[in-house]
Amino acid sequence: MHRWETRMLLKHYLDQGISKTELSKLFGVSRRMIHTWIAEGELDRDLSRGGTRYGPRQRRPHKLDAYKGIIEA
Repeated sequence: MHRWETRMLLKHYLDQGISKTELSKLFGVSRRMIHTWIAEGELDRDLSRGGTRYGPRQRRPHKLDAYKGIIEA
């Protein structure tokens, strides 16, 4: 996964007028990924916020959840 520093450099170079194709070769990122970051607003993030922060994931249901009472008894 690419860090936010990479994305900030990409934004800087895009503002300079360098093409997405050249940037994809320079950073080893596909052009589609650069387009995705632009569409999702990843390149417009605030620098002071730092890296990506993830929240806790929702618990997935398990096959034995229906039998949990029986198992515990």
